[in-house]
Amino acid sequence: MGDKRAIDPLFPLLKDATDSVRISAIIALGKLGDARALDPLLSLSKDATDSVRISAAAALGKLGMRALHPLLPLLKDATDSVRISAIIALSDLGDARAIDPLLSLSKDANVLESNLAIKALNELKARERTQQMSDR
Repeated sequence: MGDKRAIDPLFPLLKDATDSVRISAIIALGKLGDARALDPLLSLSKDATDSVRISAAAALGKLGMRALHPLLPLLKDATDSVRISAIIALSDLGDARAIDPLLSLSKDANVLESNLAIKALNELKARERTQQMSDR
């Protein structure tokens, strides 16, 4: 995690007209992992530019469990790269509540998305088993 003081200057950059500037700010916010970035990243997950939505999904995945529900609609995005980014982000979260949406994708999605969803499911189930074993 970076210096939390860096977060406030990043927010205005999220409204910049240049996609690369917005994407750089999104990536930085994801690295910082600060909860204050949740709402702005959620807004950017609906941006008209695919690469901005992809970056927003990846950054949301770095914000922890609070990003689970904001990521779910991205699994139905019209752009496959956005859906893939959301699958990876959900896997990174490690939240068992992502199992059902990922299970649906593992059956209905294109081959790459299906394989990524299966991989994510396996990782989530492995984490669940590890947690159960450590709770004993």
